[in-house]
Amino acid sequence: MSSTHAKGSMKTPNGQKYVLQIFKHWSHKPGAVIDGAKGTIAFEGGNGIIFDVQSECLNIDAHIGAEGDLEHWKSVVESHLKRFAFREEFDLVWEQG
Repeated sequence: MSSTHAKGSMKTPNGQKYVLQIFKHWSHKPGAVIDGAKGTIAFEGGNGIIFDVQSECLNIDAHIGAEGDLEHWKSVVESHLKRFAFREEFDLVWEQG
């Protein structure tokens, strides 16, 4: 049975900035909710992302629905973050959950 979620983390002093940018980008999604340093986005089909900004770290929990492809979903999340974090060395480390 495949995993349904993966946790990722990225060391950055700009985590809050990136979360705000990604929320602006996906603001048309009805399941986008941000509250301070935490935010969640729920997509159709059961895919979703939880962002949690700590002092120098952006933590991410990416999860998929029953028909989802976790590796593809991680790639989607990562490519969007790379677009916003182009000014710094990007190193998002994933750990299967």
